[in-house]
Formats: sequence, C-alpha cells, structure tokens
Amino acid sequence: MAYGQPVSGQSTAVSIAMSILGHKTSIGELTSAGALKLTKGRTLPFWWDDASDFSVLEELAVSSYNN
Repeated sequence: MAYGQPVSGQSTAVSIAMSILGHKTSIGELTSAGALKLTKGRTLPFWWDDASDFSVLEELAVSSYNN
C-alpha cells in the first residue's frame, strides 16, 4: 500500500514495484466480497489503486490479519 498526498507519486511507485513482479494493471473498485475472493489462496500482492471505500479496505485488512 502506498499512502500520501494526491498527485505525489504513489501510483507510479506502486506501478514500478508491481511491474517487477509481473503485474501490469491495477484493480479498480472492489466490494468486500470481491476483495476477499481476490486474496483467498494468494501469496503475491495485488495493486488496488485509489481505494475510495475505506470500509472495504478495513474489512480486508482485518480479515487478512485474522486468517
């Protein structure tokens, strides 16, 4: 996760880091169910750019920690 002020290069930094792992695209909006399904059984990270629904982000973080 990259955190910072708008237009300060977070997306660029994450894009560079993820391209090293072979990921070329980001994920748009997700529901809680979609986010949990995406992370199930996955060890590699995914790139979720500009998450706007922080309740989904919170639920994903708590669920990931508890599992």
